[in-house]
Amino acid sequence: MPARDDDTVRIGTHPGLVNLRFIVLSAGTIGALLGSVASIPFDVLGAGELSWPLGVLSVWLLFTAGLLLGVSLAYDVIEWNPSAQTVSLRHHALSLRRRTVPLDTITEARRSLSSASNGADYVVYRFTSTSGATSRVLVKGTPMKGLDAPDLRRLAAFVSELQLEVPDAAAPAARAGSRDARARAGDGIPPLTERQLAAAVSRTTGGGSSRVSRDTLLDELDTLIRAAELRGPQGVISPNDPTASTAHGKAERAELPSRAKDRRPFGGIRSLIAMLRSERFDRECLDDDAEALEVLAANPSPTARLRGVLMRALVGCIAAGLLVIAVAVVLEVVGSRLLGSEANDVVALLALCAMLLSFVLYLGWCAAADADVRHRRKLARSWMARRDDGERERGLAEPFVAAWEAQELRLRVAGAAIVIMIGSTAIVAAVIVFVTTTLPLLTSVGILVSGAALTGAGIALFVGITRRRRADAEELVYLGGLRLLPPARQE
Repeated sequence: MPARDDDTVRIGTHPGLVNLRFIVLSAGTIGALLGSVASIPFDVLGAGELSWPLGVLSVWLLFTAGLLLGVSLAYDVIEWNPSAQTVSLRHHALSLRRRTVPLDTITEARRSLSSASNGADYVVYRFTSTSGATSRVLVKGTPMKGLDAPDLRRLAAFVSELQLEVPDAAAPAARAGSRDARARAGDGIPPLTERQLAAAVSRTTGGGSSRVSRDTLLDELDTLIRAAELRGPQGVISPNDPTASTAHGKAERAELPSRAKDRRPFGGIRSLIAMLRSERFDRECLDDDAEALEVLAANPSPTARLRGVLMRALVGCIAAGLLVIAVAVVLEVVGSRLLGSEANDVVALLALCAMLLSFVLYLGWCAAADADVRHRRKLARSWMARRDDGERERGLAEPFVAAWEAQELRLRVAGAAIVIMIGSTAIVAAVIVFVTTTLPLLTSVGILVSGAALTGAGIALFVGITRRRRADAEELVYLGGLRLLPPARQE
């Protein structure tokens, strides 16, 4: 790579250095957990009392190096030369080598969102040149850190210079009032634009990836910049920064129509008209919400009451099982003679019955909850089908949106988890049978193959669930109309 010029703009800092503290602490936690296992070789070598500290240290060093390497391969720093119109990217996805390519060769950008139940949340942009060079930038992250406000501005200035190609951007916008959408409301949705697909990714549990245009990235970066500036003075950028004027120009783009009501009509007749339209839009949305509540009240779900009964029965069954176990433990502590062998068998049987019954009740509750969600979604689709073009373009009422935000696939998730659990147990049992018994080898192989097949089937079920959730999110964005996805900002 040629020597770096003075006017080269560096977007971000090496992610390994920025997140070094998090990596070290994470590796230390893993080292403490695995230190006993790792100390066995040192104990064999005669390290004595130093075996456990050496084991912890070895695991800590190994995981620190591994996490640093993984983060370094996963995320990159972009070096952009505005005057030469070139940018330094990685040679390819899994390489640390770099190459300089012309700026106009970057024609593809992908936005990835990943989220987990433990609070981890990451937004990543990937830029790809026609020559094969590519780089992934961690824009926003928790607990790993993304870009700060100055770097976000530099990234916005960089993105504003790109000529990104989006194959599906030429597709017509999915208008809720179209005749095709009216006919396919229950069977599918028309092709979505890249902006709608990006919004669907944001609403998909677990996240996903989609190819995006320049305007979609700039809209999101504007929001991130404003949020970063509110967190503290570190958002202030130096006036000598070569990207300051461009970045601020992009950051000061027109506001979303939904915020027009917060502006006073200093801009003349256009601002006044925008404010009046926004107020009328808000009134119409309130009317839609009231009508949706009436529809839901007039058409209660057949399984709503059953869902509540099953939940109360489930809680009572779990409480009864815990009470039986607690009483047995107290009696055993007070005097072991109070519970004989027969009484212990009865306690064990009651606890087992409570556990099995709780399991059955939980599956029944999942089925009832899924049926309840499907019923509300059916009402929402029929409500949308009865509306005119302008009302459908306005979008789905807020009470109906909750039907898509709730989980519909609880029973499938529980079934997939059960299948994987049985498969994993079978794999472990096959190893135990092979090591501890004299049964024919074919028996162990059969159990192992069955366990592997069940585990694979469970994983396939989870993949199908993920795809279904993505399809549900796309349907929500399509039906949501302007209420969920206001018009794109204009330059």
